[in-house]
Amino acid sequence: MERGCHKNIKADRDRKRARHAGGAGNPCGDHHIYPDCRPEFISAIQEAISAGSGGKVRLSAPYTSLNKTEIARHGLRLGVDYSRTYSCYKGTDTPCGECATCREREEALREAALSIWGK
Repeated sequence: MERGCHKNIKADRDRKRARHAGGAGNPCGDHHIYPDCRPEFISAIQEAISAGSGGKVRLSAPYTSLNKTEIARHGLRLGVDYSRTYSCYKGTDTPCGECATCREREEALREAALSIWGK
């Protein structure tokens, strides 16, 4: 539910700033852990944001059906500099490298690189 609250707050800011879209980066691999990453939840939030903004703001969630490796692969093909990204839940200045999120990120990046470059 926390993600839903964050999405609603961001949508309200977007509406006030005359922005027309917000984004959610939830991968399909998190559906079993986080109910607010499930497609049904994203659809409900999209409807709520649209209704609450008079149709002026919409939520884009392009990764809901992709796993973390597929998302990382997409980013690598687009030239994303993953050294400038952050996924750690510890909240430290640099990723801890040990929590589940850090390990999942590292694994996804490794698998994505293998599938693209075979290294």
